[in-house]
Amino acid sequence: GSALILVVVVMVLLAMVGIMFLMVSRVGDMMGAGTEQEHQLDQAVQAVTARIERLLMEDLFGKNLTSEIVDKKGGSNEPYDALGTDDPWLASLEPVLEDPGDPADPTDDLFRWPYISNILTSIPNYGGVVWDRRLGENAIIPEYQKASDIHPGNPADADGDGVADSVWMPLPNQTAGGEQIYAAVRIIDNCAMLNLNTAYTFYQDSRTPDTNPSSFFNRPCYLNRTATQFPYTRAGRYLSEVNALPFLRGADLWFRDPGPLDRRWYNLMKAKRAYDFTNDLPMRPFEYDETIIENIENPGSNYSLFDINDELEIRNRFLLTSLAEARFESVAVANYTFDAGGGLYGVKRIPYADNNEGGIPELARWKWHMDPRNFDHTSGAFEGSWKGQNLDNRFYYDRRHVCTFYSFDRNLRWGGDPVPASWTAEEREQYLEIYKKIFMPGEGHAVSVRADILSNTPQARRNILHLLYAFRAYFYNQGAALREAARRSAQLVANMIDYLDDSEPGAQTGPFAPGLYGAQYNQKPTYITRQIINRMIAETTAYLYNSVDSSVPFYPESAIPAAFEFGLDSKDVVYGFERQPFISELYVLRDNNNNTVEVALELLNPYDSEISLANWRILFNRIRASTPFTIPSTTVIRAGSSVTPSRLVIQSNNSSVPVTGTSVTLTGFGLNTLLADANSIDLQRPDPSDPNPASPTMFITVDRIPKSQILLMLTDNPADGQPTIHSLKRQDTGWKFTNAGAFVHQQAVPPAASPARLGTANEITVNQPGWQMPVADFHPISEDRRFFTLGDFQKVLFIGNQGGNDPNTVTTAVAEAADEGDIRFDIVKNPELLGYICFLNRENGSLPGRININTAPKYVLAAAIPSILTHSSGTVNLIDPDTSTPQIVEEYADLIIKNRPYRNIGDLLKISAFKEYAEMDGLDMIGDQSIKGDIEERDLILSHLSNIFTTRSDAFTAYILVRLGPSGPQRRVMAIFDRSQVWGPEDRPRIVALKTVPNPR
Repeated sequence: GSALILVVVVMVLLAMVGIMFLMVSRVGDMMGAGTEQEHQLDQAVQAVTARIERLLMEDLFGKNLTSEIVDKKGGSNEPYDALGTDDPWLASLEPVLEDPGDPADPTDDLFRWPYISNILTSIPNYGGVVWDRRLGENAIIPEYQKASDIHPGNPADADGDGVADSVWMPLPNQTAGGEQIYAAVRIIDNCAMLNLNTAYTFYQDSRTPDTNPSSFFNRPCYLNRTATQFPYTRAGRYLSEVNALPFLRGADLWFRDPGPLDRRWYNLMKAKRAYDFTNDLPMRPFEYDETIIENIENPGSNYSLFDINDELEIRNRFLLTSLAEARFESVAVANYTFDAGGGLYGVKRIPYADNNEGGIPELARWKWHMDPRNFDHTSGAFEGSWKGQNLDNRFYYDRRHVCTFYSFDRNLRWGGDPVPASWTAEEREQYLEIYKKIFMPGEGHAVSVRADILSNTPQARRNILHLLYAFRAYFYNQGAALREAARRSAQLVANMIDYLDDSEPGAQTGPFAPGLYGAQYNQKPTYITRQIINRMIAETTAYLYNSVDSSVPFYPESAIPAAFEFGLDSKDVVYGFERQPFISELYVLRDNNNNTVEVALELLNPYDSEISLANWRILFNRIRASTPFTIPSTTVIRAGSSVTPSRLVIQSNNSSVPVTGTSVTLTGFGLNTLLADANSIDLQRPDPSDPNPASPTMFITVDRIPKSQILLMLTDNPADGQPTIHSLKRQDTGWKFTNAGAFVHQQAVPPAASPARLGTANEITVNQPGWQMPVADFHPISEDRRFFTLGDFQKVLFIGNQGGNDPNTVTTAVAEAADEGDIRFDIVKNPELLGYICFLNRENGSLPGRININTAPKYVLAAAIPSILTHSSGTVNLIDPDTSTPQIVEEYADLIIKNRPYRNIGDLLKISAFKEYAEMDGLDMIGDQSIKGDIEERDLILSHLSNIFTTRSDAFTAYILVRLGPSGPQRRVMAIFDRSQVWGPEDRPRIVALKTVPNPR
């Protein structure tokens, strides 16, 4: 018995040991399987992120990455990012409303995602096309979908908010057990959102606010203070000129308590420490931009911008927050705007089931949070009842999904190869990389027209080289021969310098100071020659070799490689356009024998400073020896304006010339055969390149009366041998005097009244164009002498006065021009130019906070449009001309959305409302008051927005859901991609953040 008991005990112990062994083995198997599943989930996530990285890179350079036409350092075959077939991987930021029933009944509202992401060709019917999936009452997706729903093309929820926003896609991977791995992906554009780190302008919108200081919706703004303290806009110069005020609400917006320390809308600025706490004043927007935004990667310890942790929290799913509270959600910053924790502004819960609260479905509440009609108290959202309940859902629109702290894009060079096609293969191999270091500002960077080109410094001259070679590449790629492209480029750069510099008397010098670059002074036209360009190349290469990059060889002026030659001929001298008078009238009196007895020439000054005519002359350019008449050195034409110009009359020595005002008498001026033999009458200024400026022998022709017009003055009416008075007049208003071909010839026989108007307004009208020729002449100290915006650059002429063997004048060029785009930059006519230059740049090549007009929703677009540009106080409706309702910025935003996509910013002008300033009565006060309908008026809105809007994005958020087989485990992650430093096909976007999104329950 004892033995039997012992045997039983031993067998029981052995059984227990066996069971324990099996349990340990099973646990080991389970742990191994779990580890394997985790590893496979990691691999699945990596496969998706790698695919997204490649898609973002290929979007810049095209799929044929070996093509020779692709510029491997900044080129692109698609200069924009837009929803649709061009970018099928990009999803809409928010769904759009479809209201097929009663607008006053929210129960029938449906929403549709216009576009969803497709990162695989295996799902051909999705991505880049409208997704026929309406978010009705049955659109709820559980956190873990059942296996029968996991099928290619079936609805999925990539971001985890419980609402369908993507489709399941099979990856080309399988599990260890041979099961298919599936993924649901949603990629959104961060540049479609309002960047709260960048947006810094707070001004009243176009609506009439409640004036009660204790009102819930009172909107204090910069305009409550003096304009000198807080100029709310600088004409679109800065990234920070986006109005963040409409995005605030509740206690974040109104005066919570009386007193200046509790202006709640200051809290966002206080949180960033962009605030003067001593004086209770925020930084001025332009100071904020220059101090912080231009150094956003490292603004310094004094400032505290919102960082990637805030970004991960605000990007948590779609409309939803997590239980954590980031800094931007705190009560002291923007709690009521972003995370009220319930109540009127409460962040929406996840509608994982068809729950009802008070008879209202969860999904219905979800829809209110992205319905733009619910944006604020004036948006016209539904007010009424839901199934018998009183309901006010006007203010539910969620700000989280349209705000960001991380958005970047950059100005890409995509216009074409920067070097001439005449380069040999050997030259490309030997010089291309060195060429780019000398003539381009950085890898893939567009050349900034904002750079300093006025200082007498090596860096300013290096900036001039960048512009010269960028413009040359543009004109060359537009079909001009190399020399012609070089001349046009030099003309434009010289005009840019002369537009910006000052004309103060004395030794005011610019980048080509007397000495190595000739005796050049600011008050004279700038001139550019082949020798000057070669000297700049020598100086730049010496600077780079000695101070920046020793791999760049130093090329002395006598040893510039032929491949680097700019293209000007050794005899070419290109002159910039400086302020000048224009010929406005020619007077001739002929006696009864048809002899010329009196001649007078009226000159007009349309500029606001006097013009000295010292050493200027009038040249009768004759068949035989030409005859010059030098104007006395003390002669000036007083300051005037294009509306009321000042006049000076140059007359022959005859007291009977009918002159009113100031005149100068020149003996023998134009008499007898002198006028009859003249091929032209030329107004000439001293050539600034003349080696003897005190007694010049070289001149530039700045205006001209041609032979055909002179002949009219020599043709008399058959009038019984009586004297005849002739007057050749240009219209002296609207800059028509800049057109040498726009004139009226009048004649009379005494004693009839003389047609001449010497010294007074001509009082004629011509049906031909004339365009303003401004020269800013900024003060060298008190004014910022740079080009900041498209509008600034459009004032610069493409044409100039030339000397030597090509004595063309600007007035001749205007007479020959088909439209204004022939004499200055027209973004509609020449949009490709913006592929070579930009108006805003940073050293690292990426710009924070710009808004992509192809992807941004309504209220983000509206925040960037100043209401002063929208005729809000006028009586003209730009959208419906038959009514008289004022415009508001939201209507302009709707127009932008309606006309997508845009290849470049200039495409905005295909919207008629964006160019109405050039066509509306009473708006000729814009720019020069004497001219109406010019590019400056047409592009007024665009000029304010060209630095703030973009068509290219470089920061994207991807919501990724992967599952191992139809019924296996799944993982949800969020990734933020930044491709702003991708300059070639060998580069890859940077993953700024990769975060696993936990199950909220």
